[in-house]
Amino acid sequence: MPLSAGRAAAGPRTLYRLSVSTVVEFRGSFRLVETDGQRLRRGRGVWYDRCGELAQTEHNNPRCDTCARGGSCGMDCTLSRLVCPRCGATA
Repeated sequence: MPLSAGRAAAGPRTLYRLSVSTVVEFRGSFRLVETDGQRLRRGRGVWYDRCGELAQTEHNNPRCDTCARGGSCGMDCTLSRLVCPRCGATA
């Protein structure tokens, strides 16, 4: 019996799509990680410290000229401070 005949009887197969993450920016020991979906939609990713902990962020800087005019500089230009709650690292 061919393999395809045995699988067809078991029902449809589920397709899985793995999410790929990319480091797009570094600041000290911190890295900004974005998934493919966030990069396509110009979304912001998530900041992590080198110890693997999710970083706490403060956004107090003004937007850069490009972002102020409605564009996207591709960086996290309003970020003013990063703090790791686990190890206390700052940037």
